[in-house]
Amino acid sequence: MDAQKEQKITVLKEQVNTVSAIVYDNLDKYLERDLRLGSMQRRSEELQAASSSFQMTARKSKRELWWINAKWKIITAVVVTVISLILLLVILRLVGVIR
Repeated sequence: MDAQKEQKITVLKEQVNTVSAIVYDNLDKYLERDLRLGSMQRRSEELQAASSSFQMTARKSKRELWWINAKWKIITAVVVTVISLILLLVILRLVGVIR
């Protein structure tokens, strides 16, 4: 009977050792996962900050380019108007309307 009890105890110890190994393995996996999640969260926050910075820079650049474009349109309109007036005056003078 003692041999049966010892055999049961040995089997139980092996089962406890197996369960302990599984628990330690799961704990290691959990800690690794936690580290990866922390790293991913940190990278996500860095990307969010970079995205905000990029968005502000893009808006600023868009405004600057809009003003440059607007200035060129105004300059072009003024030049076309001046040239048109000069041509009109020359034509009116050649026709004899203006002396």
